[in-house]
Amino acid sequence: MEILATLNSNKFEPTDYPTRMTVKAVILNDKDEILLFPNFLIGGGIEEGESFEDALKRECLEEAGVIIDIIRSLGTVVQYRDALKQRYEITCVLAKFIGISARPTTTQEDEVGTDIAWKSFKDAIGYLEKMIREIETNAELDKKSDSYQGRLYNAKTHLIFIKKAEEILDK
Repeated sequence: MEILATLNSNKFEPTDYPTRMTVKAVILNDKDEILLFPNFLIGGGIEEGESFEDALKRECLEEAGVIIDIIRSLGTVVQYRDALKQRYEITCVLAKFIGISARPTTTQEDEVGTDIAWKSFKDAIGYLEKMIREIETNAELDKKSDSYQGRLYNAKTHLIFIKKAEEILDK
């Protein structure tokens, strides 16, 4: 899998951080709009014994009740989250929205009752770029906290994947 970026606040990559494998998807409808949940790409952790594809399809059903068809890989972003001492390896695919099969089944507090939204590439990119600027310039945030790194790195990761999908679709 092609490494698109490494997000790391250290001069060197830590070698003692355990790796958490995760999956994300840039899901497109017939209008070439991106599905966001609530303002990010759908996805999550790969559970033990789960394949990449199974994990992604499970996350899509849990978070939004949607069925997808995987088109192709977009690549991987690696995040080193210092407060957690965790390495995240996030792999993303381009996928086609097939339909809604059921109500979301997530029990994660910040996801329950969250609606999906469809945004153009331009709107999704603009939203994430604005979010990144706001996080980076917020003097009240503790730059060493996981809250800061998590929000910043996730916004940057999703932006990288959306731009990569746009680049592939423009070819």
